[in-house]
Amino acid sequence: MGRVYKAEFRHEAVRLALSSSLSRERIAQDLGIGSSTLKTWIRDAQKLDTVVADTTDHTALSRENGGR
Repeated sequence: MGRVYKAEFRHEAVRLALSSSLSRERIAQDLGIGSSTLKTWIRDAQKLDTVVADTTDHTALSRENGGR
């Protein structure tokens, strides 16, 4: 089994990868993780953001429609 990283570390790695001008390969190297690991974390975070955004949109729409 591979190494387990804390959620805070994964979150910060994704934030750096999406906001930095450095390449994702360089960020992964600097953090001591594989570039494929970082790529997976980014993909998973983007999926989660989509799910959260979809849920939020439906909730707002429901409120606009009087809770129906």
